[in-house]
Amino acid sequence: MPDSPAIAEEAPEAMDVGAEPADEIPTALTEDELTAATEALLFAAAEPLKIETLARALGKGVRREAVAAALARLNEFYATRAFTLVETAGKFALMSRAQYAPFIRRLYGNKAAKEEKISPAMLDTLAIVAYKQPVTRAEIETVRGVGCGQLLRQLLERGLVRVTGKKMDVIGYPALYGTTEQFLREFGLPSPAELPMLAELRQMKIIDDEATGETPNNADAESENSAETARSSDNASTT
Repeated sequence: MPDSPAIAEEAPEAMDVGAEPADEIPTALTEDELTAATEALLFAAAEPLKIETLARALGKGVRREAVAAALARLNEFYATRAFTLVETAGKFALMSRAQYAPFIRRLYGNKAAKEEKISPAMLDTLAIVAYKQPVTRAEIETVRGVGCGQLLRQLLERGLVRVTGKKMDVIGYPALYGTTEQFLREFGLPSPAELPMLAELRQMKIIDDEATGETPNNADAESENSAETARSSDNASTT
C-alpha cells in the first residue's frame, strides 16, 4: 500500500483517549498506519462501529473517506482469511466466516451451539416480520395460519424482533413488530432487504430441526411458502 498521508497536514492534535497522553497518538497517519489502526479498533470493539465513530477514534483530522478506504482495503485483505468485515445497519464488525461455525460450536460445546439455533417455526415467524414490517401479530398469524404469540415472545427475548409502535387505525391499537439491529448482526445483513434463503440458514446450522421434530424438507417447504406469501402480499400492497 502507498504511504501517502491519510489526514490533512493541518489536522488538529489527536483526541485524548482515556488517561493516555494525547501525544502518543500520531497527528498524521499513512495509509498503512490508518488501515492497521482501523483493524485494531474493529478487533477490540465489542459492538459494530460506524465510520464516524472510527474516524473520531483515529483522530480529529481523519476524513470519513479515508476510513471508508481503509475498510475497503481490509475487506480485500480478508478475502482469503477465516474472518471477514461485515456491514450491518451502517456499522462494521469483524466476524468469522460461516463455514467455520462447526469448529466454533465445538469449541464452546453443544449446549452453547443449541442455544444459538432457532427453530423452523421461529424462523418462519421471523421471516414474515422481516418481509412485512411493521406488522401486527394478527397479520403474522393470517400468513402462517396458526398462532404465534409464544414465538414472538421468544424472538423478542432473543432481541431479533422489537415493538416499533402501534397500529392506530385498528381497534385496540395492536403492537407493530419489526426486526432489530441484532437481527441484522446475527444474520450478517446490511439491511432487511437482503434476507438470506432458508437453505443458507440450514447450511449454517442456525436452524435446529430436532426442536420441532420436522424434517428439513417439510420445514423448508412450510417456511419458504410463508415467506413467499409474505413477499407476494407485500408486493401486491405496493402496486
